[in-house]
Amino acid sequence: MCKATNSVSWNCIHIIYTFYTHHFHLTFVSFFRRILSADLPFYI
Repeated sequence: MCKATNSVSWNCIHIIYTFYTHHFHLTFVSFFRRILSADLPFYI
């Protein structure tokens, strides 16, 4: 883990936090769109 003792460590934490939140957001959006596309009656 990156210790929050200086600006470099804070930057490391910020990069990791941004990466994981962005990855989670993309996964959630793709999963949500998959559910919507499955529920929408395109065949009617």
